[in-house]
Amino acid sequence: MKALSLLQSCFRWSTSFGCLFFLFFSFDLSAQQRCATVEYEQQLVLDKKLPAKRDFELWLHNKIARHSALRTQASTYHIPVVVHIVHNGEAVGVGGNISDDQVLSQIAVLNKDYNRLNTDADQTPSDFAGVAGSIAIEFVLARQTPAGGPTNGIVRVKGSKTTWSINDNTQLKAQSYWPSEDYLNIWVCRLSGYLGYAQFPISDLDGLEDYQQELAATDGAVFSYKDFGSSFEGYGTFAGLDTKYNRGRTATHEIGHFLGLRHIWGDIDNCAGTDYVDDTPAQRTETYDCPSHPLSPAGKWCNSKAPMFQNYMDYTDDACMNLFTQGQIDRMVTVLENSPRRKSLLTSHGLMPHDPVPNDVAITSILDLPVISCNASPTPTLRVTNLGTLPLTSFNLSYTVNDGTPIVRSFSGLDLANGEHLDINITGIALSRLKNELSFALTEPNGLDDESPFDNDRSQTTYWDDTRGSIPMQVTLENQDSLLWTSVNPVSQHVWEHVKTNSGKINLTNDNHAVYFNGFDDPLLSDQAWYVSPVLDFSQTAKTTLFFDWSYHRRPGFSDNVVVMASSDCGTTFTTVYTLPLNSSDGQTTEWKPAAAGDWTRQAVNLDAYAGQEQVRIAFLFTNGNGNNFYLDNLNFFVPQPFTLYPNPASDNFYIAFNFQEETSASIEVIDAMGKLMRQESLGDARNQNHAVPVDALRPGVYVVRVRTSTQVWSTRFVRSGQ
Repeated sequence: MKALSLLQSCFRWSTSFGCLFFLFFSFDLSAQQRCATVEYEQQLVLDKKLPAKRDFELWLHNKIARHSALRTQASTYHIPVVVHIVHNGEAVGVGGNISDDQVLSQIAVLNKDYNRLNTDADQTPSDFAGVAGSIAIEFVLARQTPAGGPTNGIVRVKGSKTTWSINDNTQLKAQSYWPSEDYLNIWVCRLSGYLGYAQFPISDLDGLEDYQQELAATDGAVFSYKDFGSSFEGYGTFAGLDTKYNRGRTATHEIGHFLGLRHIWGDIDNCAGTDYVDDTPAQRTETYDCPSHPLSPAGKWCNSKAPMFQNYMDYTDDACMNLFTQGQIDRMVTVLENSPRRKSLLTSHGLMPHDPVPNDVAITSILDLPVISCNASPTPTLRVTNLGTLPLTSFNLSYTVNDGTPIVRSFSGLDLANGEHLDINITGIALSRLKNELSFALTEPNGLDDESPFDNDRSQTTYWDDTRGSIPMQVTLENQDSLLWTSVNPVSQHVWEHVKTNSGKINLTNDNHAVYFNGFDDPLLSDQAWYVSPVLDFSQTAKTTLFFDWSYHRRPGFSDNVVVMASSDCGTTFTTVYTLPLNSSDGQTTEWKPAAAGDWTRQAVNLDAYAGQEQVRIAFLFTNGNGNNFYLDNLNFFVPQPFTLYPNPASDNFYIAFNFQEETSASIEVIDAMGKLMRQESLGDARNQNHAVPVDALRPGVYVVRVRTSTQVWSTRFVRSGQ
């Protein structure tokens, strides 16, 4: 009853965070280089994304007590696994882009270790052999994708970073993810600092609904590619594996955490910890290397019992590990049968082989549909692929714009073999201003019902906005220029919002307003929100710099991404011109709200590459990783010349776009070819603004426009065109 007694004593000491603090922080930090699971769990609790440890342990204790005497495992548990290999562009089998065989070797180790079919099971000391246990379980590489297509359970993706840490947890998992209620997600990457870590299960107690969505998006296990796989399972010798950890036991250890096991010493030294399992002896601390049994000297024991350092939940070398106990097995079985996103794995469609069906048509992509553009009549391309075994001769396509009347098109006379595709140009689309949703659906391949309909529907959002502005421009979020900017999210309702001082979000900005994206509460990982400028005319300038203020402090363990993007074709295509250094601002565990001028950073981005272009858009793209709130203010498009005149020629009005760093008194003079002053205007507060000058009363011809300040005079040629 050691587990219950320590749990109860912890409750007596404190039913609040104090016990949790003690359990988390009383371990040797140096030991965490092998496994980061405790550190990861601690951060989730601090971020209020995971309920307190004591709640889970009490729930699990009661479940075990209620069901252990009655439980009889009637059949094998099957767990669908997807391995996401996040590499740096290497060829398959090189560096972090590990081979399929290395993945297969790891799956083989898991199945042998958990079923106690490992060849070194006979190395378990005789004093522990009586409690060694096994579970009838099979880890199976997924056979179906979430959409119902075929897969080998291995996904390869080039990562957005070259090296990953536990602080990049959310960003890493957003690189590639399958629904965690249906798949055990495993990420293999260049992981720094640790061999691996996993996410603990949660209980099914009432009131945990708020935890579900965010935890689901990160559920699974992460491994260093150097510690994933085995050179001892007959699949090959993998030279990149660490010599101490080259038998696949890092994954055996971490999947134990995924199924609810704690470290065998309880993460508290000097015999004070517990793993909540009665048949594992108390242990003074973790064990390294591969010592002889029994561990010497006896002063390292607890209660006159030798440590079970051969247990998979210790820290010994792979060659020294060889057992789970029956108590640990009972704990994992209870989690499998009761915990959300564990019990659902047992009935996942990912386990079922994808048997090709005769009639199966799929929408595999939507092409040429931008997030935002000036085109009210886009022509997207729909890629339709035959996934059926029979040749595809016909199908129906229907599509709608903003839930309007469906447009139905029938295609016949085709002859698409399995795997071949047809690109269809979608014409006749008429967009409304700003947000539009296009939905597509396929039916009746070869005149029959689709036998695998998971991939027949696809929707995408696009924005039509041709609002125009001019530079120089200053956007303080209080002036009219800020109304020209558009907040866009093609996949969800989470967009950039305007906030002001004392609104509850910010206490001080450089003026009184800002825009921000709520990255602290947005539950959708990889959610992308755009803050997009109107169409800007850069044709009259050779140099332009964008200045802006931003404020952000990252929550540890989570990573957002913000980039400045530019388009020269009205938004049809964008290119990244600057990535903000968000990772330099760390350590904010609560919701970020700037409170002082020092919380803001002034940034400059060079836009000279877009000189001479007439249809430029600038966008701030926030990619959510639950890092924290991001604030933006005081956007200033600065051009080095003091003013720009446009349009030129003009027949009714021309505009002076001032570009002074400070408010300046200025006068505007229009002089004809004979030197006669035809018009004069004065401004007391010219800065970054546009000023209209009427010229409809002037005769057609060539004029000089002169701008004066107290210190300088500039002149330019202007043509007043005929009616």
